[in-house]
Amino acid sequence: MINQQSLTKCDELYSYGINNCIGFDCDWEKLTNKPAYLYDMTCGTPDAIMPKMKFFKEGLSGTKQHDTDNFLQHYKNNNSTSTNILLKMDIEGAEFEWILNTDIKEVSK
Repeated sequence: MINQQSLTKCDELYSYGINNCIGFDCDWEKLTNKPAYLYDMTCGTPDAIMPKMKFFKEGLSGTKQHDTDNFLQHYKNNNSTSTNILLKMDIEGAEFEWILNTDIKEVSK
């Protein structure tokens, strides 16, 4: 169970692997009224996208590929400056590739 008070301390949501299932992302916006960046290379823009959401047809990986990139690059591309980021991912096992090829110390900053 997710603690709503903890969620409100985060400034932005980066959601990877949405597959047109954006219930959590919609709840995030309703609860916090803060930006959400949704990434999925396997689907089109969700029908129920809300005002603070931005969708990108790109996936997550540890290194730049044809249709994926690293979280740190996405963070930079969105001109994010917050250090309180909620990172959510359901990317069919690719989480391991991302973790193994990402500077986790840099992400933690």
